[in-house]
Amino acid sequence: MERDIENVAEFLRDDPLSPQRRLLLANPPFTPPAAAIANSIVTMLTGSRRRPAWAAILKAVARQGPITMAEDFILKADRRHVTSCEAHALAWAFRGTFIRYPDIFLGDAKEVLERFMLSRMR
Repeated sequence: MERDIENVAEFLRDDPLSPQRRLLLANPPFTPPAAAIANSIVTMLTGSRRRPAWAAILKAVARQGPITMAEDFILKADRRHVTSCEAHALAWAFRGTFIRYPDIFLGDAKEVLERFMLSRMR
């Protein structure tokens, strides 16, 4: 969630409330890339006639956060060669967000790979 919520560390402290409960009560802002992804979903959802199909996406956002969900969506869409026009458009909207914020897309994987490559180059 650190990529999705600004100052997420303040919600991870030890006290009687769970981190999830503190997040719900505080309603902190999304980071700019997470907000762009959420806006893409809302824009596509409001114009869609297939609302039941969006339930899985909304559940994934709640479970994983917008950025991780968008990464997974793109990777799955690429593998399955998505045929739905709405899913294809949403994947491209997510790609546009990651183009605008290149350090966010698969950031953890890039970090691991960069360390490996740097150690091999020495």
